[in-house]
Amino acid sequence: MVEKSKFKTDWKGGLLGLESGEKFCYNFLFNFSLQHLAYEINSKWIFKVGVLSSNEKVIKRAKNIPTRRQSYLKKVKLKEVSGKIVSADIKFFYNELYSGKINIEYGKDD
Repeated sequence: MVEKSKFKTDWKGGLLGLESGEKFCYNFLFNFSLQHLAYEINSKWIFKVGVLSSNEKVIKRAKNIPTRRQSYLKKVKLKEVSGKIVSADIKFFYNELYSGKINIEYGKDD
């Protein structure tokens, strides 16, 4: 097996940083992590929350790039049911490689 990247994680699997190797692999994984999509605190992100029903809501996040003609670089639509995120729809406007949809399934212990 060839090692492409090695990175540090916390005990929950959250990415903490690249230890060695290709930064592309780390960036790709981080881009699709809930740590980034749902919980990253950064002044460049703007939020909009919409309620679909009593136990379901959609959280829209957009990364603001004020110097560009287009006002956002990436949009993330998170669907939350009963307080848990069940899907993420990612639209990255300048690089299709970083766009996609993630469905999250929880076990009975989660």
